Amino acid sequence: MRNADRSFLLASGLRLIPLLALILLPERSSALPDLTAEVFDVNIAESDTVNPGDVVEGCAGAQTGRRLLHFSLRTRNLGPDDLIMGDPACPNCSRNPGAVCGNPLYVCSEAHGHPHFEGFSRADLIDATGQVVVSGHKQGFCLLDLDCDDPVYTCGFQGISAGCSDVYDAGLPCQYIDLTDAAVPDGTYTLRVAVDADSRITEADESNNSASVPVTIGAPPEPPAITCPVYSATDLPMAILDEGSVTSTLSIADLGLIQHLRVVNLEGRHTYVSDLRMTLRSPQGTTATLLPGGTCGDSDDFYFDVADGGSTLHCPLNDHRLRAPATPLAPLLGEAAAGSWTLEVEDLETNDTGWLDGWGLEICADCGNGTLDAGETCDDGNTADGDCCSANCQIPATDGTACDDPAQCTVGGVCTSGVCTGGTVRCDPCLTCSPPQGCVPPEHVLCDAMSTEAASLLLVDHPNDPKHDSVAWRFTSGSPVALLDFGSPTTVTDLTLCIFDQSGLKLSSTVPAAGTCHEKPCWRADPTKLKYVDSERTPDGIEHLLLRSGEAGRAGLLARGQGEGLGLTALDLNGTVTARLVRSGGPACWQAEFATAQRNDARVYKARTGPHRR
Repeated sequence: MRNADRSFLLASGLRLIPLLALILLPERSSALPDLTAEVFDVNIAESDTVNPGDVVEGCAGAQTGRRLLHFSLRTRNLGPDDLIMGDPACPNCSRNPGAVCGNPLYVCSEAHGHPHFEGFSRADLIDATGQVVVSGHKQGFCLLDLDCDDPVYTCGFQGISAGCSDVYDAGLPCQYIDLTDAAVPDGTYTLRVAVDADSRITEADESNNSASVPVTIGAPPEPPAITCPVYSATDLPMAILDEGSVTSTLSIADLGLIQHLRVVNLEGRHTYVSDLRMTLRSPQGTTATLLPGGTCGDSDDFYFDVADGGSTLHCPLNDHRLRAPATPLAPLLGEAAAGSWTLEVEDLETNDTGWLDGWGLEICADCGNGTLDAGETCDDGNTADGDCCSANCQIPATDGTACDDPAQCTVGGVCTSGVCTGGTVRCDPCLTCSPPQGCVPPEHVLCDAMSTEAASLLLVDHPNDPKHDSVAWRFTSGSPVALLDFGSPTTVTDLTLCIFDQSGLKLSSTVPAAGTCHEKPCWRADPTKLKYVDSERTPDGIEHLLLRSGEAGRAGLLARGQGEGLGLTALDLNGTVTARLVRSGGPACWQAEFATAQRNDARVYKARTGPHRR
């Protein structure tokens, strides 16, 4: 349907796409509604023309030659209670522009000839620094149940039922941000849209009234060079019939699991591309929406690539650029590539037909498994760039290039035929080597367990000032400990403090053997204990380590450290947390596990077991 047709219907007082205008009647109480926003069908139009009333309403700076960021907005009522508006109680707005309505939230539009809920939604374009670059606003009218199994509310008696929603379509008047006069530089931005931004409606939850999506301003990137095998459909061209659908299929032989996927050379002829929706389906039945309906208005024809990491939709679509899909392709990664793939193109509107002329898939399968598979030039056992083989297994490094191989736990190797060879096996003292996973936390460690007496752990993270990060661990052993179990830290034995949660290693700090601290030995020993003191906290942030021998319930340790040398990673720890002390040159270790915490957030982790003793 054409924009002119939309404008005619709106001017005639008819409803093409339901809009939103919200009010909660004063006598309505109980659980309250809860509005939430969803933004979709985002696209940019160059040299666009707007309804003259949009200029009067302040949505656009002029009627022609506008650069507009269009978007659709769905507002859903998540609350247990209906949102009820009733009748706006306005006079004939086409004859009384600007008149105040019986409902105080509404006035008659100055230009559009119907009631407006002033400032129902606000859209902000935000740059990478978090600054709002330019904003837009939208009035609402005729609130009703659109997405709803059992609609109740209509334009005569308005509202949104619990669990239902209403929609502003991207083609409606003022459903955009005018970028023209703001001279927005090309780049990546965030579009944030808020409903009831001024909190004029009483809701159960005001915190979920906005939604944000990434937006690319400027030309989309050129598609990257083809580096993986391409499989092209051979059953084309196919006619795209009016209000019909067409399905093209291509078959792929056994390649293994998908590591990289791009839809290439998606090409066709069709007037009003906004009529079309395109969906990709894998052999396993996983689907991804490549192009949603209602995108790019009245532009004609299409020729583009689709991959995660492309730009958000930018019009027109016939420039062979790289676009992001409407839903990510990532869920298809890891599936078997072999089988029949289908592309479905649906025509959602009347009056226009066209042709699907071509499409294909660029697929890298099994890249990173350490075996040179079909379509690969090299495979060094990972999908990372900057090593012996590129992330897509196509470009090997020059032989003799220095390399490390994390999958094999080696450092100091050299690239040979795209694979890292030689080197020395080396892992953090808290980890163990397990090829091809590399250095990982050991699964089976026999350590002296903590006593039922007491153990405590405190971690403090200062994200903006790591010199104030700190750790403190107190442990009482449940087994007897001889002083020799700790090795000989005064001469040759290093000791490492390790902190794990369910996601992996969070802290590793090593106290080196021997050494001098402030012109005195760092380590001091007596018949029952060993003590390490380094007020400068070098090299790994530990300033105090006390190791005490003795019987079960009396032997134990105390470790304290501070500063950026700890290398403390982000907190909010998951599941059981383990604190462990391991020694070099021997199997002995000591550990405490904390299943629950007194405090666990982004700044502080605090836990203890047993009675607290000072």
